[in-house]
Amino acid sequence: MKKFFSFLAFAALLAACSSDDDNSAPTAPQNPTDQIIYVANEGGFNQGNAGLTVYNATEGEVLQNVYEAVNMEPLGDTFQSISFHNGELYMVVNNSEKIEVCDPFTFERKRTIEGLDSPRYMVFLSDEKAYVSDLFADGIHVINPEAGTYTDFIQTGTWLENMILHNGEVWAANAGGESLYIIDPATDAPDDIIALSAGPNTLAADANGDVWVLCQGDFGDEFPALYRVNGDTKTVEATWGFGETMGYGGTLRMGPDGQHVYYLLAGDVYKMDISSTELPTAPFIAGDNRNFYGFHINPATGEIALTDAADFVSKGRVYLYDVDGNETFNFEAGIIPGFVAWGE
Repeated sequence: MKKFFSFLAFAALLAACSSDDDNSAPTAPQNPTDQIIYVANEGGFNQGNAGLTVYNATEGEVLQNVYEAVNMEPLGDTFQSISFHNGELYMVVNNSEKIEVCDPFTFERKRTIEGLDSPRYMVFLSDEKAYVSDLFADGIHVINPEAGTYTDFIQTGTWLENMILHNGEVWAANAGGESLYIIDPATDAPDDIIALSAGPNTLAADANGDVWVLCQGDFGDEFPALYRVNGDTKTVEATWGFGETMGYGGTLRMGPDGQHVYYLLAGDVYKMDISSTELPTAPFIAGDNRNFYGFHINPATGEIALTDAADFVSKGRVYLYDVDGNETFNFEAGIIPGFVAWGE
């Protein structure tokens, strides 16, 4: 696998040294058995300096800007999220209004999906159908990921953000409002709307089939709140409010066994058993003056990744933790590292 990284490091040099008549491109050796962590570096808004950092945990090696090195062009502006499907890597580039589809091991571009306004996150329904949320579109884009084509638009009249596929339906957080939208993929239309509070942001399903939602507040008079929604009846079963000392924003994740919900709020990570009736009082992972920005959990192993965006101008770092909250490793990333994903 070291050859894999050596290739990427010198890809640009090799290409530059090739003659104009040489149309062949060097290919990196693939090793899907290695554990690879992918980091989306958003880059500065309107700066065009988004990039992909790759950490090969098996070899203990880190490489920066792999997309640009292999494809000989910048990735774009504001790298928002990462998804995998059918052995392909989907990179949602928000302010460049596109999704780049690449090989997850060679990072060679396979196709570009365009026709989007400000894409955010993806959820796959089949090989030929996926939903893409959008910051400015007031609805959800429908694309054919395999063909790389735009197919339809679901009008909701409001901004939807993070999405999950649950019980055959797509649950979408209305980050710009106070609701949870449930969309039927058979009709491509909202089937239900659940009232919550300001700024539903992230959501996840637990082992009981219930859906947990973190609302980030309105950055004014309304503070963050945590909800548990019955996955069958679609009614709110429990609500926990956070006081002003916890600030605004936040990110929610679920552990691999669906028994514990985690949330990043006010710079710290908290862990809560899904059967608990009270919020935890002590952090599971303390921020310790770091600017934690992105928060993700490996759905297979429970490994935790937290990104430190530093001052949002300098290069950030990624911190890895085991299931007990012990730091195991950290490495440098690009500017504003946000989304973290583990190779499938």
